[in-house]
Amino acid sequence: MKSKKPKYKIRKVVPAVSLQKLNAGIDMKKPRTYSFTNKIYGKQRTPLQRAAGQVQKRCGTRPKYKIRMVARRKVYLDTDIFYDPKIKNATMMIGAGQLIICRNKKTKKHFSLTRYIMKAKKGELVDHRNRKPLDNRRSNLRIATVRENNLNRILKNKTGYIGVHLNTHKTKKGRLPSCYCGHHRYGGKQHFLCTPYTRKGLKLAALARDKFVIEAGDEEFAPLNFPIFKNEPFKTILLKSDLKEYKKSR
Repeated sequence: MKSKKPKYKIRKVVPAVSLQKLNAGIDMKKPRTYSFTNKIYGKQRTPLQRAAGQVQKRCGTRPKYKIRMVARRKVYLDTDIFYDPKIKNATMMIGAGQLIICRNKKTKKHFSLTRYIMKAKKGELVDHRNRKPLDNRRSNLRIATVRENNLNRILKNKTGYIGVHLNTHKTKKGRLPSCYCGHHRYGGKQHFLCTPYTRKGLKLAALARDKFVIEAGDEEFAPLNFPIFKNEPFKTILLKSDLKEYKKSR
């Protein structure tokens, strides 16, 4: 009997070579080699990474920051701070809250990296704009008070919005949800707005919380649920609107 031919065909796919590799003139058949930096971090750069580095070097688009490994984590620093002799000759460690602490090898004294970069005075705090303690570039740091530093955080809750919580009430069947509440404290008072237990009511409560933040002037430090209201003309539209009437209409 004749053997049946298979109903499928095998096709070999050749990987496409990117333009960056062709412009850089990298030979794909050339064996990979380790560099000094690769030996330190225990990683080997791919041909695409080497090609991207050569293109950045030609165009002058290399990043203006340096990365220092501390406890197997990347710490971002400006170039002048990276080569600063006081920082270069110090051992770094990660303290509470993932804050970087430096230790002088000669004097054995400890000091905070962020306070050294920003030259913070006594009673001042250093806040990270993107809430990432390992990103210690000057563009990400700013001087703040205790209240401003506490505002720049995102508390996790079940609603998915900042400054919004779900109110419940007791029944015979147990506690059932009643309404959403958007709140923000400023001027020694707690400002809040309760909205119906619906999807639209949830968004309205989040919008009310953003309005309270803008009225208090805390939008620079406190993250908004809808960042578009930081800009004009949306900011004035939100401040002039009466959300209580909108809640009644719904």
